[in-house]
Amino acid sequence: MRAQGHTTVWGTHVGVGRAREHPGVFERLRAWRSSRRLAKRQLALARWEARWDPEREKFRLPSTESALEHVARKAGLSLSMALYNLMF
Repeated sequence: MRAQGHTTVWGTHVGVGRAREHPGVFERLRAWRSSRRLAKRQLALARWEARWDPEREKFRLPSTESALEHVARKAGLSLSMALYNLMF
């Protein structure tokens, strides 16, 4: 005797699955990752656009003050991490 369509021994038929109301963990993780990547790309593009000088048609370098602030922030973070590691 021939079967009409797919024959299954155990489980649900092909094309008929359980309906999910909410996305699963991997779908949520994939959506979070793609939105994060898009936000990082947009932030990088905004940073480049902020440094573009249309009159000279080249990028401006960050100022000396911002470089000093950046170094101080990095040094402060590493100092705080060193102190935290000494405590525990």
